[in-house]
Amino acid sequence: MRDKARIKPFLERLEKVWNKVPDWRFGQLMCNVLNSMDKDPFYSEDDEMIKYFEDYFKNR
Repeated sequence: MRDKARIKPFLERLEKVWNKVPDWRFGQLMCNVLNSMDKDPFYSEDDEMIKYFEDYFKNR
């Protein structure tokens, strides 16, 4: 079983990313980032996923 303590830090990092595009709805955020991935996000671990989100918004 995965550690539940990983969720809050993940969400805090996601909040920082989302604040870069506050006009986007949650669905827009997910679709825009996930559709830009070169692999299936279903198989990504949490640390890989949040890194991808942060990298997506580095230059925005």
